Formats: sequence, structure tokens, C-alpha cells
Amino acid sequence: MKSHKRAFLGFRYFRGHLRRFLFLILAISFGFALITVMTSLSRGMYGNVSRAARNHYGGELFVLGYHKQYGMLGMVESDAAVQRAVDALPQAPSRWLKRSLLFSDGFVYFAGNGSRQKYVYGVDFPREADLFPRSPGPEDSRAIILSAVTAGQLGARIGDDVVLKVRTKTGQINTGNFIVRDIIEDDSIFGSYKCFVDRRELNALLGLESDSYFSLGLFFDKAGTANAMAPILQKALEKELAVAPLAADKDDFAYSQSEHWTGVRHFVMTLDLYVSQVGDLLRAMDLVSYFLYIMVSLIVLVSISVTYRLIIHERSSEIGTMRAMGFQRGEIIAVLLWEALFVFLISLFTGSLLSLLILKALSLFSFGNIPGIEIFLDKGRLVPLFKAEDILLNIFLLLFILFPALLGPAYKASRLRAAAINQ
Repeated sequence: MKSHKRAFLGFRYFRGHLRRFLFLILAISFGFALITVMTSLSRGMYGNVSRAARNHYGGELFVLGYHKQYGMLGMVESDAAVQRAVDALPQAPSRWLKRSLLFSDGFVYFAGNGSRQKYVYGVDFPREADLFPRSPGPEDSRAIILSAVTAGQLGARIGDDVVLKVRTKTGQINTGNFIVRDIIEDDSIFGSYKCFVDRRELNALLGLESDSYFSLGLFFDKAGTANAMAPILQKALEKELAVAPLAADKDDFAYSQSEHWTGVRHFVMTLDLYVSQVGDLLRAMDLVSYFLYIMVSLIVLVSISVTYRLIIHERSSEIGTMRAMGFQRGEIIAVLLWEALFVFLISLFTGSLLSLLILKALSLFSFGNIPGIEIFLDKGRLVPLFKAEDILLNIFLLLFILFPALLGPAYKASRLRAAAINQ
């Protein structure tokens, strides 16, 4: 029998026994929907963390310059040398950002209230316009952008005048007046107690040269490129500047910082190293997701196997008639597998719709009040992220579960003699 005739027979039998297949379709659809929801939400949470970290640190691969005698202040010694090293990379960055940074020694005051800042960033607002909804223009050098936590503590609003107090490179206190141009909402762990001002204004307050910077952050179009480029950038910088060994983890980085040196020492870091602790948490979540993934798959496998055995048993007389009409075992198996294919396609469609409905329902609820989960949320809500490789993997998993579960009963039924089946 030709393949198209087997497919036609399979469709006719599937349509004729659709009511028997309903429970099987529902079980497969529900399993596929759960797996799709888990993978898309896991990807979405990881994407939220990565996006928040990129915005917070200003890149995916960094060149940092620390001046030991200036404490927590830093500066890159030679911008030209750094640029030559970046230009020599085999994969050019899609963009770069220069930032100055003051750790922990910045205070913002307004109306008698004060807020200590964990990070005071000096940024080039025109180059980072996509990161800030109301990015100040080039002429607005006295603009400051506050985190919502800082603004709430101060009672400040957009348009208010605030005072920024810093400690200069030589230890003196210096202050500057700024106008609040925006208040950013960031529910992640990166969003607390930070502010952004013009890089040259911050450098002037700190007593640094106008165009100096602490970090050069590089962005790449393709995921994973930053980690591949890090050792190449490290070797290029070592030819011209004092560079610490490439750190494998945060402990290595902390040890390199604790060493004694004179002048400026440079560090090459990746975003993954910056957020290594968050990465450990994500890997733990992945293990939980994989466990649930396997459990759901096993439940679906058992449900399919039991349900299909019952369906085949109820159709014993029909299969016996097919054998009596001259159908070979291989042809019977082929027809039954064509039926399974139609079951698979219907289940895939309904499961996809069900997963979208579940995700839509979840998006209606805010989970921002749950402690510790805000880092994975986008404005307090779970946001899925669909990737082609995840969708294909889920489809192949469904095929891997479905057809082995159906093949056993189908093969067993095809081996029975016609007379025995019809008794």
C-alpha cells in the first residue's frame, strides 16, 4: 500500500474515532502547554535579569581602571590603548559606553532628607538615550536621574533641585546642585539607591579629568560573544597597560583588588562575572525546572501509554477485520502511526493555544510583593520569552514521548492473528 493511501486511511480512522481520542488529545495538549509555559517563563526570567544587569552595569564585557591610592575611585589610564585593544577584537562590539562611577560615597539631599547612594554613575546621556525614557539633552548638564527608591526616600519629584555630595579623589567633600529629570522604576536588585548624572559633571566633582572614565562597557549582538572575547581583549591590553589576571570568579577578582600596586591597574570582566551570584540562583532554578520538566513528561508518557492501550483494545475487532482483508502487520502499524501523527498535530495546536491562555492569565497578576522574586519580573509581572530552539525542543520531546508510547501497543495488536482478535 502506498504511503498516501496509508495516510488517507489513518485520517479516516482518526476522524471516525475522534471521540475515543479526545482524552488522549487533552492529556497531550495539557502536558505540552505546561512544558511550554515552564520553558518560556524560565527564559523570560533569565532575560529580565540579563537586561537589568546590562542596563545597570552598562555593557556585557568591561575594561575597568582602578587607582589604588584613590580608594574606590577608578579611571582608565589610556583611552587610546583601550581603543586599540577593542579595535583588534575579531568580533567588533555593536556599541560601547563609557561611565564614571562612585561607590557608596555619594549622598543625595532634598528638603532636609538624605539618601546614601550605593552607585553614583556618570554617563553620557545622548549615548544611553535608549536606557532612559526621559534622557536629558546634551545641554542639560545638571540633570540627575534617581531610582524610585531614592526618590521615595527623599520625597523628591521630577523638576526638584537636589544636592549631590561626593568625596573627591583626595578625600575632600564636594557638592553639586542638580535637577531631577526622571525617576526610574526598577524592581530588580539593581534598582535600589543609585543615580545617574552627566559623566563630565561627576568627574569635575571628583577632581578627575573631564573626559576620564572608570569603565568601558562593550555590547555584542550575539549572546555568548562577550565571554569569548574576554581573553582576547585581556591579551591585547597586557601589551600596553598594567592588567590584572583574568578572573575566573568573584573571589579571584576580589583577591586581585586586594593586592598592592601603584597607579592604575586594569581589569577585564564579563557581565556573567558581575552577576555570578545571580547566575548561581538561575542555575538552581534551572535544576528545579528540569525536574518539573521530567516529571510532567513522565506523567504525559504514562497517560498516553495507558490511554492508547485501552483505545487499541477497544478496536481489536476492527484491527482483526483489517487483517482478514489482507493488511500486513507493517501496514497496520503504519496506519496506526498516521493516526498518531494527526493526534500529535491536533495536540500541538491545542496545547499551544492553552499555553498562551495560561501565560496571558499569569500576566494579569502582579507578583512584585513576593520577597526575592522581583529580580525576575518586568514591572512586577512574569514575562515569557519564546525562543525557536526551546519550541523545537518541546516539539521533539512531545514526539519522543508520543510515538514510543503508541508504537508498543500498535505493534502488539498487529501481531495478533485475525481469528484470535475476532473471537
